Amino acid sequence: MRKSDPAITATKAIPAVQEKPIQIDRLVTGSVLITDPWGGELMRLLVVVLDAGWIALPTSACIGGNQWEFRSQVGASVSFAGGLWMEGDIIGLWQLETVEGYEGPPLKPWEAAVPLQWLSLQSGRRFESVKVTPLTEPGLFIQCQLPEFISGPGLFIQNNQVVGLTFGKEADGGFLLAENLDVFETYESTVADFYARTFAGGREEQFAMGLAMAEDRPVMERLKVLAGAFRLEPKLAIQDTPSYLNEAEIIRHLRFLVSQARNKDLAGQLFELFSVPVLRDINDLDLALDIVQAAVLGRGYEHAIQLTADLTDFFQEPAGHQAPSLLSLRLTLYQQFLHSRLEDGEIENGWQVFKEAKGVFPDDPVIHLIGVELLLADGNWQEAERLLYMMEYPRDLAEKVKRLGARISELKGQEGKIVIRFHPGSRLIPVTVLLNNTLEHNFFVDTGASFVTIPYDTATELGIAIDENSPRHHVSTAGGMIVARETTISSIELGGWVVEDVKALVIDIPAHPAAGLLGLNFLSRFRMDLDTNQGVLLLSPK
Repeated sequence: MRKSDPAITATKAIPAVQEKPIQIDRLVTGSVLITDPWGGELMRLLVVVLDAGWIALPTSACIGGNQWEFRSQVGASVSFAGGLWMEGDIIGLWQLETVEGYEGPPLKPWEAAVPLQWLSLQSGRRFESVKVTPLTEPGLFIQCQLPEFISGPGLFIQNNQVVGLTFGKEADGGFLLAENLDVFETYESTVADFYARTFAGGREEQFAMGLAMAEDRPVMERLKVLAGAFRLEPKLAIQDTPSYLNEAEIIRHLRFLVSQARNKDLAGQLFELFSVPVLRDINDLDLALDIVQAAVLGRGYEHAIQLTADLTDFFQEPAGHQAPSLLSLRLTLYQQFLHSRLEDGEIENGWQVFKEAKGVFPDDPVIHLIGVELLLADGNWQEAERLLYMMEYPRDLAEKVKRLGARISELKGQEGKIVIRFHPGSRLIPVTVLLNNTLEHNFFVDTGASFVTIPYDTATELGIAIDENSPRHHVSTAGGMIVARETTISSIELGGWVVEDVKALVIDIPAHPAAGLLGLNFLSRFRMDLDTNQGVLLLSPK
């Protein structure tokens, strides 16, 4: 006898064997509606009532539902009082709360030596001499393999008595009763008990709760419920888990919600929610890659690269090799991070990232060339040249290698010269010089000016006194001829080169009153090579 719960009791009435042949139009049929705690319909099954209000239900169809209701063809609805079900049973027998008016043919044990019939509940068609193959050891029901012509819900019949059932796609095969129900005098379970033992408090219940959340709820709230479910232990075996709750389906939904969150500029919150422990619990590489990309948007390259490092050792191939997609993403992030440092002029920080990247990917040619670019940005063409030619490069990088080599040659030619860069084609060549070793000031290179000029405010800042005794010069400007006073600047430093005791005129240039001019009395100390197309002026000290 199966172990039962003594706290849940009910007496069952077993009617006498019916003598008339079982006909489909004489059966009490209807549908069982299974709903979850959030009102979602999980299953609707075509069923037949047996004995005194008993209905056989596949366990897999009931999982996740806490409300079960039988609806007869005439429209009446009845809940279930309790049933015969224990953990491991593929099929359970459940009795309706109201028995009167819901009687059906008796359910009797199957006999292997007696001819077997099958009656379709959908078409009413009857098949004689059906051969089945038992697949499981006897329990409450024996699962059996069906011939190909049997499909959909139906009844197995022997001697005008029901001995088993089929459920179609809801439960594979057929199910033949193996035990005489006369020995059972108590229920073994209730719907609430079934839900608590199979579903409540487990990973699958929280999955269901997350999926049931309305689409107008905040996306991060829905993600938090679903992601948090992976931290709970599952209550169902894989083969018993409804398809909509299997981990692959939940992860697919998670990735969809993650993409929504990224589109809503919530990448930073994604990085916080999907911590390394959470991603390890979920154990899906594609989702981990999505979160790394979100980390780039929400927290920057440094956090994203660290996340790939934390996850790389966890996501391994069977042979122990690191997951190639995660490793490839880490390499790409390093390359992008280094390019961003170059574009932002963060050369010192770029070097730190380069050394770190080189330690992880010592043979990557792209990272190697970025190192050359960092050296050139820092003006160190000698070390850049050494680094450039210490590695062989793939064909797709040949053009870049050629450009860097040309840049190195250019810098070689500029060795010992002052290099002034300006916008190609511009008539104005701006520079910043150091006056009297104390004051940085903006100037324009002007080969048409005979003298250096400084504004009146600049003269005051340098402590230069201008009075009636200062030498006078007549200067032609766009506004006409004016008188400018002469003074002497103790030193002018440009590009590391210092010219001392430079005569200068104190004048506010009409178009640029705050700037000075570097005239020929300063420029004549150098040989000049001007390329307006490239925007480069080279000054070679004489």
